[in-house]
Amino acid sequence: MTKRRIVLALVICLSVAAFAGQSFYRTQGHPEGVPDWVIQAQRLDPNERQEYVASIMQKQRELREKEEQQWRKQLEKQRQKERAKAQDEAMKHLSTGRRNSHTQRTGQDKDSNSTPANETTLPKDAGTKETHRGSQYTFSWSRPSARKSPSELTRGERVCEELLDLLEDQNATLEEIQQKVETLRDVRRDANRELAKARKELREVLNLDQEATLLTMGWL
Repeated sequence: MTKRRIVLALVICLSVAAFAGQSFYRTQGHPEGVPDWVIQAQRLDPNERQEYVASIMQKQRELREKEEQQWRKQLEKQRQKERAKAQDEAMKHLSTGRRNSHTQRTGQDKDSNSTPANETTLPKDAGTKETHRGSQYTFSWSRPSARKSPSELTRGERVCEELLDLLEDQNATLEEIQQKVETLRDVRRDANRELAKARKELREVLNLDQEATLLTMGWL
């Protein structure tokens, strides 16, 4: 009976010691804030540890790249929505301006050529003008063909002529106008790229005084 008690007491002591060791390992061997993969890497030999850490780093890089791609997609969707909204508002204003322009031209055909006292003409850029009567605005354009022959017109000027024809055509749809506007934007982007290339090539053959002179003239 005495031996059984001794054996039982010994088993109890060993169990308590093992439990205390495990608790100590959890609290002292696993500091708070240290990732599990770091502790796992410490248990490996140097060669295995290097491969293990490299794989963990690769997974983290892939995760960051995936998150960045998702963020960029969301940002691009938001930008597309904003551009579509801005285009819709621009086309609405354009449609209103066309109707007002048509009404004004019809009224001018019926009226005399003299300008009423309550009408004011304001100069605008690129040969355009804005006529204000009350709260109505109408626009007239100086066409490139008025200054050049058809054979002298550049591609951009021909597209401008086509766009002006659509703006003055009451049967033209907004989709046709928007498509022509995009064409004109593409032409101008190509022209800007060619201009930048030409300016770069010009700078390579100019001295400092020549470059400064052309810069002040707005050519560079």
